[in-house]
Amino acid sequence: MLLEARTIALLVPCPLQRLSDRILVAFNQACDQGEREVARALLPIAEDLVRRTPADGSPDRRRGDQAFEAAKERLRLLLGIEPDGTR
Repeated sequence: MLLEARTIALLVPCPLQRLSDRILVAFNQACDQGEREVARALLPIAEDLVRRTPADGSPDRRRGDQAFEAAKERLRLLLGIEPDGTR
């Protein structure tokens, strides 16, 4: 049921959902499906979007930063990389 909700979220435009949120949903879907290279390619795009100043000028990026850090950790685990960078 959760996967269906994610798929619907990707297909139905939501003006409140940021592009970075959509990229992170795609990243998580790639991880769920074992698509390591896709996940690896999406992560730098998500980082770029999270690090940019929001178009509305709001300074609060905490939620995006937390989601990005969680995504980095998930990719690290998926690739079998230790916290010190070794495999």
